[in-house]
Amino acid sequence: ELKHRGVHYWNLDKIPTKIKELSVEHLVVSRYIHYFLNYPNPAKHTYLWVHDSVPNFYWNGKELPDKGKPLVKSLAPGWNQILCVSEWQAAINQEWIGLKSGISIVPNGIESSYFREVDKIEKVKNRFIFCQDPDRGLDVLLHLFPAITQNIPDATLFIFWDKLSEERQNKINQMNNIFFCGKVSQQKLAIELMKSDVWFYPNQSHETYCMAAVEAQAAKCLCVARAYSGLLETIGNRGILINGEPSQEEFQKCAMKIVIQILNDETTKKRYQNSGHVWAMQQDWNYRGELWMQFLNRMEIADPKIHPEI
Repeated sequence: ELKHRGVHYWNLDKIPTKIKELSVEHLVVSRYIHYFLNYPNPAKHTYLWVHDSVPNFYWNGKELPDKGKPLVKSLAPGWNQILCVSEWQAAINQEWIGLKSGISIVPNGIESSYFREVDKIEKVKNRFIFCQDPDRGLDVLLHLFPAITQNIPDATLFIFWDKLSEERQNKINQMNNIFFCGKVSQQKLAIELMKSDVWFYPNQSHETYCMAAVEAQAAKCLCVARAYSGLLETIGNRGILINGEPSQEEFQKCAMKIVIQILNDETTKKRYQNSGHVWAMQQDWNYRGELWMQFLNRMEIADPKIHPEI
């Protein structure tokens, strides 16, 4: 329990007393709908802030019936809004819950101060970086990288994550120009991103938003990923989005052709990098804070409630 930068943090067992003592104006429940099974809610305005594709439906280590949908439908009329981080995620939730209205979008933000010195950090040409969950696409990238180095001999790949499976680590140990760097601080990762030329993420799963993609753009990396889920908005036309399934040969051939072509075209590469940087630096938490204030003030004035189509 502590107070940090104006925010009080309490253990969950304090909620029943604290929430009544404080006369809560706005209650934002993040991710887990089981909050409403465990704790009282005397707040004037209530919001469910969804971070997964749909509200997290686990309670005491087990799935709620029908993935929690009946619970959400019964509770939603008492909420003011469901908050999502992207248009893609909002559409998924609108269909999943069966809503005509009641969903708002407030995207995530980054700590832009980490990237303000980007032009003072020497960028290493043809250096790739991977800093995602390895299960979400690293195997595809490892499969493609020998062909990349065959066409771009000085290409290197730096991988940042807590740890790798023994199988992946052994594979990397037998490959050239690939370096596993383990887990580092956010400040250190920002520096490593700013050193890198390409953030290549052949994502095999959905991303509701993808903070790493925003940080990579802030670091002036060329962003290449699968055209799917929240990345359609987070990367948009400021990077390269490739249709298809990353495990399929058609996707891999297309990705290889595009990556090699752009790395041999410095002008096009820098155009993507610069446009991504300008956009990403505007996705700062200070700016997001202003959006939150506008949203909460609007809720106080309008006081709308969700009306599920059941």
